[in-house]
Amino acid sequence: MYRACASALSAARDDTDVRAVVITGTAGADKTVAQANQAERKALASRLKRTYKAFADLSEYTDGAMRSKTCLRKDPATDQLECARQVVNILFEKTGLSTILREVPTVSVGAGNWISFIAPEPVSSEVVFGLVGVSGKLTFAPDLFNRGQARSRTSPSLHLTNLDSHEMLRGHVDAHYWAKHPLAHANEFVRKKTRLPSDLLSRLQAA
Repeated sequence: MYRACASALSAARDDTDVRAVVITGTAGADKTVAQANQAERKALASRLKRTYKAFADLSEYTDGAMRSKTCLRKDPATDQLECARQVVNILFEKTGLSTILREVPTVSVGAGNWISFIAPEPVSSEVVFGLVGVSGKLTFAPDLFNRGQARSRTSPSLHLTNLDSHEMLRGHVDAHYWAKHPLAHANEFVRKKTRLPSDLLSRLQAA
């Protein structure tokens, strides 16, 4: 692609036959007047158009490759699902949840951009509340109103909704940990909409 752009620029430069006449005006300033016939102007315009297209193609190719590499394309649902999987995997690692789950969770993206997950095994609150992160601090806090639920102290935050149920672990991802960002969390709750998975992934990768 870079070679194509260089070739197009070379053709536009080498093939252009424009003759210039330098005229000295009464004020002593030099003025350049291009003398080219209509056919030459059309040929030059065509070459410049091809050069512009080559650069546009290169820009699209480079941008597309970068987006696919960092999972930041925001339109296709398949890309958002891949971002959601990465978000869940990173949060499971950060919170230590991956150390007690033997299988990879099933991840989905639902209405309002919410990331949901199901792990094919039950988990107890006792085990979850004993998990520690790399800092040595506990990574989960109990829900204020339900001991069978837990929220990770990370942002984005894992919300585990059925601890001690003896059923497959279920939960979702909130964009913010409510204790540190109560207004942002409340806004999510009221609007029933959260950030795109790609946005959450960007935050985690930048942290």
